[in-house]
Amino acid sequence: MRRHLLGLSVWAILLGGTPVVLAAETAIAQDAALLKTHGIATDGLGLVAFFRQRTRDLADEMSIKMLIRQLGADSFKVREKASKQLVTIGARARPLLQAALKDSDPEIARRAQDCLEHIGEGASGAMVSAAVRVLAREKPPEAAAILLTYLPEAEDESVAETIRQSLSMLALRDDKPEPALIAALTDKSSLKRAAAAAALCRIDSAEVRLGVRKVLHDRDPHVRLRVALALTAARDKEAVSVLIQLLDELPLDQTGLVISLLQR
Repeated sequence: MRRHLLGLSVWAILLGGTPVVLAAETAIAQDAALLKTHGIATDGLGLVAFFRQRTRDLADEMSIKMLIRQLGADSFKVREKASKQLVTIGARARPLLQAALKDSDPEIARRAQDCLEHIGEGASGAMVSAAVRVLAREKPPEAAAILLTYLPEAEDESVAETIRQSLSMLALRDDKPEPALIAALTDKSSLKRAAAAAALCRIDSAEVRLGVRKVLHDRDPHVRLRVALALTAARDKEAVSVLIQLLDELPLDQTGLVISLLQR
């Protein structure tokens, strides 16, 4: 939990979560090339499907077992499709694939080994982060919702932070606050509440800001921290008192960033 909520750089805070603007054309080309190398779509709808396949609800144990059985199907196309789907599911499929290494069907065992190797090489944080960035640039209507869904499943803190920064890019849709972010302000997941509130700090709207300020009183101090930092970066004075209060609630090793920002 703390790993996901507190993985912030000082510059990310001071910029209000805004992604650093790289040499745009080069960055886009590099991300797209990395995805194409691993056979991943680079269009909006294709990337939405990619992240849906990697979420816990869809990648349940029964579905994974069914795909593993298809590794030994008579049809080559079925076997190939199952292999690609298992690689896309990623780390969640690893335990069942490892068990399949001992399958009596040599084709299943061989393909399970191939899938494990591709998961280790291809389903890396760098690849998923690239997919997140391309999805945010493509901006399909489902982008914010699918990234919020995926956030708790993020491979590591680097991917989680890329998602949070990308959500800031998706805070507005058709010049209106992104509905998925508004709804996530009251989500049961503290990760989603914090990410949504911080992203919405980008919007200069009294109504939206009122909703974000409510999260300053969240039951989770780590959510309050992330939102207070983002609001302070947006020059919202109401967040400063919350930061001061958090100095008494957080462990000493987590107060350095707060002190630095208050001093600044």
